[in-house]
Amino acid sequence: MSPVLTIFRKELRSYVMTPYGWVILAFVMALQSVSLSGTLKAFQLAPQKEGILFFILHSPMFWFYFLFIFPLLTMRSLAEEEKTGTLESLLTTPIKTWQVVLGKYFSAYAFYIILWLPMLLYPILADWSNLIVQWIYGYDAGMVLPYRLADWAGAYAILLLVGAWFTAIGIFASSMTGSQIISGIITIGLLVLISSWV
Repeated sequence: MSPVLTIFRKELRSYVMTPYGWVILAFVMALQSVSLSGTLKAFQLAPQKEGILFFILHSPMFWFYFLFIFPLLTMRSLAEEEKTGTLESLLTTPIKTWQVVLGKYFSAYAFYIILWLPMLLYPILADWSNLIVQWIYGYDAGMVLPYRLADWAGAYAILLLVGAWFTAIGIFASSMTGSQIISGIITIGLLVLISSWV
């Protein structure tokens, strides 16, 4: 078995099988639901020209939790190994440094993708709500939740690409220090700096 795959499986298991990963998942899902709830309230108050996705991805709440996902995912990756002394023993085995980094990167990125899987349910829920509105109240174009599948696919692709970039920045920050807290601070500082430029 490839060393990258071995490290990937071990690290992904540490996200999925420990309370740490579940706390991150609960945190992100709670904030996603708050963001969706605020969007639905805006649609309930008045007809909106933009779709649901525009409101979700342009709210300050979204950017707050989006930028904080990456320090939470990556600050343990290499910093914890260096602090506990297991990084030296890992690197003295016949595994190359790039294999260790890639295995840890892919596991953090795979867990990042898992965090966004619940968002794929939004179009399905929108369809169900359209059917419920049509069944209870009769068809009214003003009540239909507007969405286009192409918008969701494009937004998801952007989330995956930006996530790949920001996860790499988090792994880089984790490799610079043996402290998880300093790694998280460096990551959030770099991400805020990059986001302010874009």
